[in-house]
Amino acid sequence: MMQQEGILTGCDKNHEWLLQWWWENYLEHNSYPVAFVDFGMSESGLAWCKERGICFQAPYIQLPRKEVSPERKKLWEEHYGKGIWQHREVCLRKPLAFARSPFSSTIWIDLDCRVRNSVAPLFQILSLGVHISMMKEREKVQETHRKKGFLHPDEINFNSGVVLFQTHQSILRHWVQEIHERSEEFVFDQHGFSRAYRLHPNTPFMDLLEIYNWSPWDGPNPHALIYHFHGGYMKDPAMMSLFP
Repeated sequence: MMQQEGILTGCDKNHEWLLQWWWENYLEHNSYPVAFVDFGMSESGLAWCKERGICFQAPYIQLPRKEVSPERKKLWEEHYGKGIWQHREVCLRKPLAFARSPFSSTIWIDLDCRVRNSVAPLFQILSLGVHISMMKEREKVQETHRKKGFLHPDEINFNSGVVLFQTHQSILRHWVQEIHERSEEFVFDQHGFSRAYRLHPNTPFMDLLEIYNWSPWDGPNPHALIYHFHGGYMKDPAMMSLFP
């Protein structure tokens, strides 16, 4: 039986070092149940998660490099670096894991996010009848991704570091379908969502405010509910400590 409200997060063994930091910050202000998604954790990392919440393995998806055209492969590596492939595989498995959430109303929060207050306002958004909610990327990112062909001209790129969703609604199934059927076209999971949302524009959707997925690249924000330390440079512990 599904629980009503809960938090979803997860990682592979490369980001286990963030688990305790994420958990301590989350627990300071919240008591919603947490489910941890195993994208390839070590035994010790998985054991740590099992002591604190529900655990389940993210579904696998076959993503051989040869499925991506040589032109796309070159362009993606030039933009994101040659280490894109392992990170990409984990990202594209995220919506597949979302579909297996044990909660009917779920908030996914990346491990590189510092939760700074109660997440109750996010569940209130879902209670309004919203099926899914994410923050739009900055316009500069939109322009770059369209110019490079990461997006169609009429698609919008969203940041999937914080995602609010109703697990039983069709938009999640459409997102998963795009990943399964056209993964060779998408750099990451959010590009698959951009396609699903374009094809199903009547989905009850709400743009998530920046304070719920705040980038420290934009400086400190005392009103931010969640800081998202995206990018390798921002994940340096010394850098993260500058944004309490």
